[in-house]
This record gives sequence, structure tokens and C-alpha cells, in this order.
Amino acid sequence: MAKVIMNGRPRRRRETGDRTIDTLEAARIAYAACAEKRATDIRILEVQGLTIVADYFVICTASSSVNAKAIADEVRDQLKLRGKRTPIGVEGRESGWWVLVDFGDLIVHVFQADAREYYGIDETWADARVVEQSEAA
Repeated sequence: MAKVIMNGRPRRRRETGDRTIDTLEAARIAYAACAEKRATDIRILEVQGLTIVADYFVICTASSSVNAKAIADEVRDQLKLRGKRTPIGVEGRESGWWVLVDFGDLIVHVFQADAREYYGIDETWADARVVEQSEAA
């Protein structure tokens, strides 16, 4: 993985054979995948500088555990297909209450509504810049 400078800030890029995809582009692919599977209240948060674990979070709400699993699977499939990226880890898929898909510089959080409220993720990362968001259900 190489670092490049975009808009005066370093961004990670992952080499993908015939082209390079940056982290924000990967986040936008994940956002679209969430929307495709009918997730609600989808947000891309820039967390670079607030945490060392990732540059971006994509956060969304699923209507059920089955929907959460489908969203996480779609994110994984689309990033593999369009971004030549595979997750380094997936947590919580079995229960579907909170599924975390970790791509290193990008982490996708798929919550059921009660899990999102319980963990207060939106309040926890209130200082993060919102790059893109959908309307809440």
C-alpha cells in the first residue's frame, strides 16, 4: 500500500493490477453496496486523524439480521469486484446484530437499529467529517 497526497492530505492507495483505488473511492463503493441492499442512515465518515485504526468508516442500519448479513456480503463482493479488495476480517456476521467488515484503511459497520443506538456510534464519532450521508429511515 502506498501513500499519496490528495488535497494536501495523505491518502492510502491500494495497487490493483491495472489501476489504483484510493480509500475514499472504496468507501463510496461500500456506501453504494449498502444502499443497494436497502440499508438506511448510511454515512461515510472521515476518521483519519481521530483514530489510527482506519481513514474512513461507512456506517449503516440494517432492518434485520438477515439484512445485515446481506449488506455485509454485498460490500465484500462489490469491493472485491470493483476495487480488487478483500477484507482482512469480518466480525459479527453470525448474529447480524453488528457486522464489522475491516478492509484496513476502511471499516464498514452494519448495525441493526437497536445496536446502533446501544453503541452510540454516531455520538462517538461526532467529530468526524461526514463525507456523504443518506436520510435516516
